Amino acid sequence: MNYGLYLAASGASSAMARQNVYSNNLANASTVGFKPDFIGTRFREAVRQEDNLMWLDSNAMLEKLGGGVLPTATMISLTQGPLRETGDPLDVAIQGEGFLMVTYQGEPALTRDGRLSVSHEGHLVRATDGAEVLDDGGSPITVDRAIPIEITNDGEVMQAGATVGELALVTVPDATQMTKGSDGTFMFNDQVNVQDAAQTVNSELKQGMVEDSAVNAIGALNAITGASRAAQGNMRMIAAMWEVMGLAVNRLGRVN
Repeated sequence: MNYGLYLAASGASSAMARQNVYSNNLANASTVGFKPDFIGTRFREAVRQEDNLMWLDSNAMLEKLGGGVLPTATMISLTQGPLRETGDPLDVAIQGEGFLMVTYQGEPALTRDGRLSVSHEGHLVRATDGAEVLDDGGSPITVDRAIPIEITNDGEVMQAGATVGELALVTVPDATQMTKGSDGTFMFNDQVNVQDAAQTVNSELKQGMVEDSAVNAIGALNAITGASRAAQGNMRMIAAMWEVMGLAVNRLGRVN
């Protein structure tokens, strides 16, 4: 086995994984309420050390090189995105931590996309896909379509001076462990379930505003460029080692 070939291949694979993550971030630089992902790399020990097979013979010099690198698990950055005023009374932005709770594909889910609308049934829904917005009891919020809606900083939905519902503004112990959909919706999974959700007390809702994507477009573009250069460098190393292997077979291995 050409050890250097495998080391370069691990570097190329890790760089391409980073490139994919940052490209997805950049593609969502204009997605309301989107939270970017981040990924790193970690050093991989030599196979004998990684598999705890210390009684096997090995090459001490090669073991000092390690086993290359591996990408870490993709994580979610919950950085606050900038708030943008829209003037639409059914737009709400969250200032601080937490999420709105919606019904997504028949199951409770969380979102930072506060662009709301009113369905034909009179339920508050997410404007982009019609997902019902839930109150702190997990039920849809019903309003009168003919009466203007006011949403207070603590999430009360009011019409004609009376409270008709309250938006669930909730948080979970570690939202980075949740599954994120392509549109930025956070789905519950085995690590984080709906029972973990608790009322948020350190946040405010801002009516007539939305939270733009938390992606820094320039930073994402620079990260893509850096990952691309790293992948290209490793691919050139692979090509060079392949050429050396060819020379070894065709010249050094030639029998006079």
